[in-house]
Amino acid sequence: MINPRGGLSERLAGSSNLVAEAFSGYKVKIPWLKLTLRFRDRVGEASKLVNPPYIANPMMILYGPLGCGKSEIARALLYGAEASRGKGSTVEILLLTAPEAEGGVLSIEYTQGFKEYVESTLRGRGFEYSVHIGGSVGLPGVASLSVGLTIEPGQVENIRLPLLWSIIDKLVANPGEGRDYIVFLDEFRGVSEGSLKSFVEKTADTIGRMHSNIMDRGNSSISMIVSTSDSIAAYHIGPYSPKYLKAHMWNLPFKAFNEVVEELGGRGALGDLEEASRRLGVSVVDLSWRLFGGNVRELLLASALGLEGWVRRAVANVTAALAKAVRDRRLSESEAVSEVKRIGEEGAGALSTSPLYDEMLRRNIAIDLVGALGISDAPREKWVSEGSSFQLPIYFHVVRAMADKRSLHVGPGDVVNVVLGID
Repeated sequence: MINPRGGLSERLAGSSNLVAEAFSGYKVKIPWLKLTLRFRDRVGEASKLVNPPYIANPMMILYGPLGCGKSEIARALLYGAEASRGKGSTVEILLLTAPEAEGGVLSIEYTQGFKEYVESTLRGRGFEYSVHIGGSVGLPGVASLSVGLTIEPGQVENIRLPLLWSIIDKLVANPGEGRDYIVFLDEFRGVSEGSLKSFVEKTADTIGRMHSNIMDRGNSSISMIVSTSDSIAAYHIGPYSPKYLKAHMWNLPFKAFNEVVEELGGRGALGDLEEASRRLGVSVVDLSWRLFGGNVRELLLASALGLEGWVRRAVANVTAALAKAVRDRRLSESEAVSEVKRIGEEGAGALSTSPLYDEMLRRNIAIDLVGALGISDAPREKWVSEGSSFQLPIYFHVVRAMADKRSLHVGPGDVVNVVLGID
């Protein structure tokens, strides 16, 4: 058993192992398909989130490709912390999820150790809320509060953050003994590209002081993880330092992603992907990796839209980004074509030196990895590099199709030919 009165590093190491071991029981819910999937291959990431190499302040900015699984791993941590409580884990998780749409429901989920702080905060502020025991993870001991709020566009954090600080203030005033509290603020939504940086700069030292306070008084710890899928917001944050830890997460690795594809195929949930793979003469597993690169969200989206519709959407995203970059940087079309040709030939490593890069970050087509700790192993593919990468391989294929045609205007057929290696 883990000793709650023991040293913090030893305690967190033991608890992170217990939390990760409990992942085997967690199921990923896909409501619109009425399916659940086994949670796969995130043990290494979970250990680094529970027990990260903080230099000073226990504050992390976690970013990665849109749909890579940041929100899902937060729910898995919630599940794992509660499931391993009886085995001695000292980890408590608070997860605040932003509404998927403006004016939607604010969700607050937590393990038992946060119950008093959360519910007293909401009662004190007069909010109406409903409690669902089991939460989104379906585990007794985890509670989920649905707080119905009318949130104006761009004002999500004006509602979420005051609630969060009230909860944290109550925790710091009366912490449990030998507990390790992790606050997960999922998908930060600022009003500008610099909002996340401003929040992190203002918050990191405060969290550091609170951590020292409850360590001195009760040998407990508090840390905060703020996640974002906004590549340009993450780009504006400097490299990790004693003030905060900047970390990036990646899509599922090849083997785990192939298992997901096969599981969905076995349940008839791949849409027209299987038919398309037969028509194109490649396995559905191989085609899925070439298109989605481990991103389950995009795999599911393509299954819903149909392959052609999904590829057309990817083409439109890249075309819009490049058109905006051409206007903003006053490039001629021939200059832009030269850039996509260079990127297509050299691979993702050429992105960061391109005048097209900022707009590709802004539109979540590319992602910058400089100065960040990787908590996932990125694949060794031409669309990925150590410093800059495409978020999905399909975006690299679109750029390659443009290079082949020497034009910024391509169609789904041109892209599929590139995917299949057809000249």
